Amino acid sequence: MDKQATTKKEIQQNLLHWFDKNKRDLPWRKTKDPYKIWVSEIMLQQTRVDTVIAYYNRFIESFPTVEDLAAADEQDVLKHWQGLGYYSRARNLHKGAQMVREQFGGEFPKEPDKVKKIPGIGPYTAGAILSIAFNLPYPAVDGNVLRVFSRVFAIKEDIAQPQTVKLIQQKAAAYMPERHEGNFTEALMELGALICIPVSPLCLTCPLFHQCEARLQGIHVLKHWQGLGYYSRARNLHKGAQMVREQFGGEFPKEPDKVKKIPGIGPYTAGAILSIAFNLPYPAVDGNVLRVFSRVFAIKEDIAQPQTVKLIQQKAAAYMPERHEGNFTEALMELGALICIPVSPLCLTCPLFHQCEARLQGIQDELPVKRKKAKPRPMHMVFCIIGCGTEILIVQNPFGRLLKGMWGFPGQEGSTGKDEETVERILTELGIAAAGVQKWGTARHIFTHMDWDMHIYRCEAESKQAVGQPHRWIGKEETDQYPFPKVYQKILSRIKW
Repeated sequence: MDKQATTKKEIQQNLLHWFDKNKRDLPWRKTKDPYKIWVSEIMLQQTRVDTVIAYYNRFIESFPTVEDLAAADEQDVLKHWQGLGYYSRARNLHKGAQMVREQFGGEFPKEPDKVKKIPGIGPYTAGAILSIAFNLPYPAVDGNVLRVFSRVFAIKEDIAQPQTVKLIQQKAAAYMPERHEGNFTEALMELGALICIPVSPLCLTCPLFHQCEARLQGIHVLKHWQGLGYYSRARNLHKGAQMVREQFGGEFPKEPDKVKKIPGIGPYTAGAILSIAFNLPYPAVDGNVLRVFSRVFAIKEDIAQPQTVKLIQQKAAAYMPERHEGNFTEALMELGALICIPVSPLCLTCPLFHQCEARLQGIQDELPVKRKKAKPRPMHMVFCIIGCGTEILIVQNPFGRLLKGMWGFPGQEGSTGKDEETVERILTELGIAAAGVQKWGTARHIFTHMDWDMHIYRCEAESKQAVGQPHRWIGKEETDQYPFPKVYQKILSRIKW
């Protein structure tokens, strides 16, 4: 069996098993009557499950069959719907019941073309009824299912676009297990409602944890890292966790050579983990420890040079006390953070007051020796907030490897006094026709090597359209679903929805 077939079988089995153990006890799940499933699906549109339960029970009690509903007076039907809102749903349900009685002899049809002719029934509701009531292979793709499939298969196209919906419908149909179509449909709905939720999905409890491409690519890890910056750390942490699981059976290795092979772990992090977690004699030498040792031993070489770092690593290893390696590591870090600080160290309160060679020589303020960093390069940046109605355009990877995987706004480096040309270039490259452009303000963001002077423009697009890179058109309520680094949060905060 090839990998794709294996993954398909795993998705089917894991999802069905999870649903069997975790499904909510809902009244419409106790029947295969297509009429009752139909009623529940119409009620659940735009309405919360806990609200629907009481209405559903009262409605079915008054209209237990499609014949009863078809024969009812419309005012009586609307009275039973009172409080649910969106009353066109009730009117269409009533008309649909009459159509089933008159055109299909009171039997709900099993052919999708006939089902979709019933008032108020679209592709989603048709799929729900046909799969759940009759175990037919017609998927029900709503917002929950779009979200689940877009994550499981890392589909980065806009789920509001018809071609993306069609792609997910095809995938959902292809993954429906024979003779279990109904449970598979409900399992997908349940997964989207309880686990694969819009914001901060509960990935650790998901039955598709090992098959989810979005999780494997770290898309949601980045969302949780939002605001910390240096997003390569989050990606490496995610890759490293996968490596520990796959190569070391989920147990963190104790051998430094193995530890250093884990993405994002260098000598310092390896030493910190091995000494603190396992009391092993491997030092963790960071800026704090470099500063402490350069002062204690009056080391006058540049601590930015590899040979100086190596010297201090050797000294730190030699001074680690047996069976107390972890506490010694943390003590050095703490000393550097609280007492042996970069400027005006608090020598009088230092536990190494009498042993510190730099203090004895009176040069503690001159150490450590470290060459100065280059100043961040100033850059004139132009960004476009492209709106259409109540939605705005966001793009992924707007600057390639910088902030990779994150979401932001189209922008480019420009020249002072030539913002109009830069805005026009941005819009042209995206293929966006703008009805108007207005400057909204400025902001500043400093990276390690760059200092962005940001000029922000609002551009009103004539229509929402696809652009030549991963993108979304989103409303205000959807902004929490995407990881925006701080630089783009500064722009986002200026949007007047």
